[in-house]
Amino acid sequence: MSQDALTNLTIESNIEDLDILEHSDDISTTKQIVSKLIPSQKRDKFTYFLKPLKRGQYNITVKAMSSKASDTVQKTLLVEPQGIPQEMSKSYLVHLPEEGSLEDEITIDIPENAVPGSQRIELSVVGDIFRPLMMILQKLARVPYGNGEDNMKLIVSNSIVLKYLNVLNYSDPSLEIKIRQNLELGYQNQLSFKYLDGSFGLFERKTERTGDIWQTIFSLWGLQLAQDFVYVQDKVMNRGLDYLQSKQQKNGCYKSENSLEDDVKLTAFGLMVFLMDEDSRTKYNETVSKGLEYLNDIWSNLEYTPISVMAAYVLFLGEHEKAEDYLKILTSKAHLTNDQEQWTKSETLQSHLETTTESLMKVFESQEIPEQNLLHIARGLILSKNEESSIIHMVALNTLITFVKKLLLSDTNLNISFKDDQNKSGDFLLTKENSEVLQKFELTSSSRNIKLKSKGHGFALVDVNYVYNLLPQNQTSSIYSTNISLEYYSKVFNYLTICSSVLTNDTHSKFVIIDINVQSGYAFTETSFNEIENLNEDIKSIKFSNARDKAVIYYEYDPSNELCVELELRRSYNVLNSKPGWIMVYGEQSKEQGASNSFKFYDS
Repeated sequence: MSQDALTNLTIESNIEDLDILEHSDDISTTKQIVSKLIPSQKRDKFTYFLKPLKRGQYNITVKAMSSKASDTVQKTLLVEPQGIPQEMSKSYLVHLPEEGSLEDEITIDIPENAVPGSQRIELSVVGDIFRPLMMILQKLARVPYGNGEDNMKLIVSNSIVLKYLNVLNYSDPSLEIKIRQNLELGYQNQLSFKYLDGSFGLFERKTERTGDIWQTIFSLWGLQLAQDFVYVQDKVMNRGLDYLQSKQQKNGCYKSENSLEDDVKLTAFGLMVFLMDEDSRTKYNETVSKGLEYLNDIWSNLEYTPISVMAAYVLFLGEHEKAEDYLKILTSKAHLTNDQEQWTKSETLQSHLETTTESLMKVFESQEIPEQNLLHIARGLILSKNEESSIIHMVALNTLITFVKKLLLSDTNLNISFKDDQNKSGDFLLTKENSEVLQKFELTSSSRNIKLKSKGHGFALVDVNYVYNLLPQNQTSSIYSTNISLEYYSKVFNYLTICSSVLTNDTHSKFVIIDINVQSGYAFTETSFNEIENLNEDIKSIKFSNARDKAVIYYEYDPSNELCVELELRRSYNVLNSKPGWIMVYGEQSKEQGASNSFKFYDS
């Protein structure tokens, strides 16, 4: 401006829980309006310190006004608790076939070292046993992305949600269009993980000539599900089956890199792909027959575990003469544990997920599952929601949907009341008209115990979902090592160097994952990622968040070499009391055995 101007600067937020401070050490006063004389033809700056008091998205509006001109700028500040989110869920099944009442108590297990302010607890009730599972899958019913396995899981999830809607004759045109578009895009993405020999791999084809047996089986199984809703080329399926046929051992098994049980599991899943389609069963009859004989020969050597159930199920699908005998043996060995049908190696449960879902396999084809057994199996699926999604979980859920209508009681009339240890209370009323509607209530973050009382008749599922954050701990590992070095370049740019190595060959993971969460106030530059991916052929994939404050690097490890990457970080904004960044290095199947370190640029 040609003249000096007295300018008033105003700063506002859409959330009241934000202290706007004039000085960094000002903890009691706020000053939202500042007046300053701006000399003509000059510029000046105002400094405010923002102190959010709770999590959330703050819309910050800054207005500058003088007698000559005015302007307004709005920015968004997303405030999240530090640490790694831990999402947990507990479920309680209400089943009153006749008029009656039930009481139960649910405890909420949040550790004392949870990050303050990170806890959120929600209670929900629904009369559709599949709704919580479908909500999880619907979160995954989004545009597929990531590596070959991530992309395939999203294809399967989209397919299962659409199948669920069709079984219930539920009309949601917008969701159906979205899912079909996701499936079409997911299919095209999956083709980028297809290799010249017809196999599929975890990462996009670069110089490798072949993929992976496990990824090929998973991809073909998922594409067979998607075929009901999107066009999948026959040659893609046929080339994949040809690859699997070529990899079958002389004794009929598919060889894994690990144990005998893994060989059996891999063989069973591989045969399942051939047996899902009648034409494939006929064309590859010799392959199927050899595989079935392998499972038959090995079955008596297996303990009564999920692996033996899976093998018996595949023998049943393949109409093997011994299948009925094996199923009878398994049925006699099954017992109820925590109201679920399971097979275990002793008193100790195997994977909660697998022991429950695989118990369903013995009766998949019979179409005559008693309602009470369905409830046991479905309850096990729901209680396993905290487990990481696996193919076996998806197989069981996909098939169980066939029986969904058996579990929807048409005359539900239930009143479910609750009271927690913080004296929060309420009621949920479920009727025939609203049984499929998910009802929610948000509890206080200090709730740790909930008492439930149900009256009436019908069926309902009560869910307590809660989340809290934990600070990462510096952790050493006997398998993985990580070293960090920091280089200060300027007030804006700094460099982070990470070196990772695998200390032993005794690992089931072919790939190593470096998980990085940067120090608050910093973000990765795009340049550094492009450079390291181009310079190092061991790095197969790099993914980072939209804000570029998180990154995941996948690389194929060489036991004789150490992988080092240098990443450029840019300070996006100044943060007082900046929280450290952290790095975790682990295998794709052994996260709990990984190593972790924190880091901090102390010039912040």
